Amino acid sequence: MRYLLYIVACGLFILLCSSFQLDSSRYEVVFFLAPKCPICQDYALQMRTLHNEFSGAGFNFVGVFPNDHTKREDVAWFKEYYEIPFALKKGDQSLARKLNASVTPEVFVLDSDGNVLYEGRIDNTYVRIGQRRTKTTTSELRDAIEALNEHRTIEISKTQSVGCIIEYR
Repeated sequence: MRYLLYIVACGLFILLCSSFQLDSSRYEVVFFLAPKCPICQDYALQMRTLHNEFSGAGFNFVGVFPNDHTKREDVAWFKEYYEIPFALKKGDQSLARKLNASVTPEVFVLDSDGNVLYEGRIDNTYVRIGQRRTKTTTSELRDAIEALNEHRTIEISKTQSVGCIIEYR
């Protein structure tokens, strides 16, 4: 097994931050989430579906809750209530900062070297907070995962996420 360890310099200190265990997966799909964000709650089905379809094909899925006010009990509740089949972690903000995540939900697909291959939204359901399309017309995360799974180039590698602001300290 390999481990991906994020190290962040904070002033004069080196802070060893969240350690994410990587198995033999070629790709890591990282969702930044907040348990009380209605958009995160709304995307639970899509997250489960993508995991169920691609977790056996070299994709490891993980959810990270970066906000300080999120309690471990909130993460456990989110996992149970929304039946999330992959690991959810109450993390510090180092990974979110490293990837420049700004909202929840926001997704990053990383290769085994930690390079960002896709970043942004799950799909285009939300135009902005409080405004939802009547019909979803693009699914950029699914498209990116399918492209990688089929050894194709990702056509759209960055999109703007809509969601609840990550509260950095």
